[in-house]
Amino acid sequence: MTLSAKPLHTQFAAEVSGVDLRQPVDAATFREVVAAMDRYGVCVYRSQHITDEQHIAFLVAISARWSSGRRSVKSQKHLRFNHPELFDAGNIDNQGNILPADDRQRAYSRGNKFWHTDSSHRQTRAAYSLLYAHIVPADPADTEFADMRVGLCAPAGRDEDKDREFGLRA
Repeated sequence: MTLSAKPLHTQFAAEVSGVDLRQPVDAATFREVVAAMDRYGVCVYRSQHITDEQHIAFLVAISARWSSGRRSVKSQKHLRFNHPELFDAGNIDNQGNILPADDRQRAYSRGNKFWHTDSSHRQTRAAYSLLYAHIVPADPADTEFADMRVGLCAPAGRDEDKDREFGLRA
């Protein structure tokens, strides 16, 4: 199977097609998936109607460092998924109701409206975040992404200055 990647931005992000994530991914396709994610930073796989179990299988395949059993920060009363590997970023409780504005989970989620990096607080940080929308509203909201490689490697400034200022390399 050969993947196709259509760039969505001049410097990062692509829409990828040519793979069915409901099926186990063979080694050659898996290498193409990883190469696309490494190249584009953000890859969109449209119309992948996968189950939670298929999502987890792909997650395990993509991340050799994944440790099963991670728990969501949501309180037990709000958990909607049967799998601790999945993080529920929604604002809906397990009955399908929108959480009240003063709910602790809603307060926690408000922090995600600002800049954050998934799992950056962990000793072994995530190489990838795999997002799956169970429901996409008819009037879509923006989910914004940034690629730190683009900012760090921008032509403005010399590499020596960036090394001194940030102590990092991309």
